Amino acid sequence: MKNYPGRTRVVRIADALWIRCRSAFRGALLLLVGAFTLARAPLGQIRSAVAPRIEHLSVQSDKVLVPSFMGFGVQLDPYEYPPTEKQWKQIRSRLDVLHPAFFRVMFSAGIYCRRLDARGCADYVWHDPGGATQGEFHQLLRILDYAELHKTPVMMGEWSWPRLQHDESVADIKGPDDPRWAEIIAPFLVHLTREKRYTVLRFYNYMNEPNGDWMWPSGKAGIDYDAWKKGFVHARQVFDREGLEAISIVGPDNSGDWDWLDHTARDVPSTVGGWEMHWYPTDDEVMSGRIFNLLNDKRQMLLKTDPKSSSKPLFLGESGLITGRVNGDQQPRVRTYLYGVLMADYAAQVAQAGWMGASAWDLDDAMHVVKDHPTIPQSLTLKTWGFWNSEGSAMGTPPDEKIRPWFRSWALLTHLFPPGSQILQVSDPNATNGVRAIAAKSARGAETLWSLMLVNDHDLDLHAIVELPGVPPSARWRLYQYAVTDQRTDYENLSGFETLPSGSSKATVILPAYSVAFLTTGNSNH
Repeated sequence: MKNYPGRTRVVRIADALWIRCRSAFRGALLLLVGAFTLARAPLGQIRSAVAPRIEHLSVQSDKVLVPSFMGFGVQLDPYEYPPTEKQWKQIRSRLDVLHPAFFRVMFSAGIYCRRLDARGCADYVWHDPGGATQGEFHQLLRILDYAELHKTPVMMGEWSWPRLQHDESVADIKGPDDPRWAEIIAPFLVHLTREKRYTVLRFYNYMNEPNGDWMWPSGKAGIDYDAWKKGFVHARQVFDREGLEAISIVGPDNSGDWDWLDHTARDVPSTVGGWEMHWYPTDDEVMSGRIFNLLNDKRQMLLKTDPKSSSKPLFLGESGLITGRVNGDQQPRVRTYLYGVLMADYAAQVAQAGWMGASAWDLDDAMHVVKDHPTIPQSLTLKTWGFWNSEGSAMGTPPDEKIRPWFRSWALLTHLFPPGSQILQVSDPNATNGVRAIAAKSARGAETLWSLMLVNDHDLDLHAIVELPGVPPSARWRLYQYAVTDQRTDYENLSGFETLPSGSSKATVILPAYSVAFLTTGNSNH
């Protein structure tokens, strides 16, 4: 799908019209049914043909799905189109609002190693103070500075083995099993943790999506699990030798291809410090509950295969929706409300399956390119997956620099389901025809906070009546809505809420078609 000036508003309107038309059609059909049954049914039954469906839910405080949640994060990488100082200021301000639980930060050794030799890196960029303040390495430090300031954990990693300049007598690094790659990485991590004193580097991701043919020069025929496994294990050995035991190597970072996860769990479970993978499901996989079913199966597999898996992080390093992807790697649906509804449903199923968190792909379109790198990005240049596009004005589409709708639903998730919270069962994860729901119980000082998320990804309005056992009747609930019919212009403003009546162990919420409701006894800024 091509992008045209003004398309953002057109998509929003089209989204709302599509949903309203579907709802109107269904409503008309129900009215016809009601008319048909008028002479056949008692009066008390006629109204039920047109009334919204009522869903009864209960927070099951004795059913803890995740004892200590990791939270919801975001991908933040050095930019292909580096931000100006003014843009950096805006990015930091928006990150302050988003308040991600963790960052996934990917790059290449080429940003910190200038030349390859027979043993590894012959020249690191920080050996030249002037060089260390330029380019992608400087961007990386700015990202880490922000993370350190806010104590946001970071999962760092490299896309693939490096292609570095070298003398003719030195051989290229041709795969993940070349031991020089880990020897290049270790001094870099030592520099960041001991000299730069970054304390937020918790995880390392050794090679992006190693199961994908797009990551290997020879395509599908070149995929080599054994080479990746050898390099993965060697990296752990080198890190330990250099005193980097505190940095866990996570993976396998597979995108789909669940067998890759199974093989890793079978072959090298002791090397894996955290289980992590990617998934870009279809809309149908989200709405049918396939997310829960598969992730639950994989968690059970890990519990059986890796004796220590219950004490390791278990999360999705990249999360997004594949339906609607065009032009190689662009997802124009990130401009729509519906994308935020389905991503909330996706997030609910991640937690229902006992996984500890997920990172959204990604923050800003300007970070990545599909192909080529013209001075000014063209319509097919950037990977369109972000919460905004910092290059919108340069591309002639200033509205694209504004925050997109799904920022609101993801930001409410990050705030109301914070790290360390307990995730509790609410709805039956196998019930795909009703409300998808999760609850969180967390502490703020001596105060216990409760949050719920209710997702209606159907085309009819629903009424949800939620039992809240264990929640004090005096609790004051705030309701935050994310609905297709709510045409906002300030998605970063999380202050808009409705206060529900207190003094009851029940909460009644109207969920319009394709909407998300967030309820909390705290607020979106805690």
